[in-house]
Amino acid sequence: MDLPYESTDAEFSRFGVMSFKNPAAAFANFRRILKPSGALAFSCWRSLQENELDHLPLSAAGFQSTVDESPFSFADPEHIRRTLEAAGFGEIIIQSHDEKVSSGDLDAMTWVLLKVGPLGKIVRENPALQAIAEPLLREALAALGDPSSVQLSASIWIVTARAGAATR
Repeated sequence: MDLPYESTDAEFSRFGVMSFKNPAAAFANFRRILKPSGALAFSCWRSLQENELDHLPLSAAGFQSTVDESPFSFADPEHIRRTLEAAGFGEIIIQSHDEKVSSGDLDAMTWVLLKVGPLGKIVRENPALQAIAEPLLREALAALGDPSSVQLSASIWIVTARAGAATR
């Protein structure tokens, strides 16, 4: 990001921070462009195991739950805190949030889960696996109950911080 030093009042990321190849450098850059006392806020996934939205499709299709852990790279709140403090942030607040999410009925939820998330990534990388995964996923989702509105739990961190000296 090529923005001037101390040029923004606030920065927000919705599920983008987990993809940084070098989180320390990325957050230091966020800090560099924030005005003194500027605000940072982001949401990120908690662990794969806490996210039924991601682990249920994987296990239903028979895949290991250790496939691609990068979306969950900020699952540990102490890792988040250390990373932000090292980048010069303080007033760090890390709150857990759980929600039931849905893409609609059984057909819609099956379609979405074959396109996004860890199972979606596996299917995108090897399209032939969809023929195997789809009926298994559909069966697992149907077993949850109401096929008109399939819901899975999602667990995230909502993080806020301020530019300035790190505090505990």
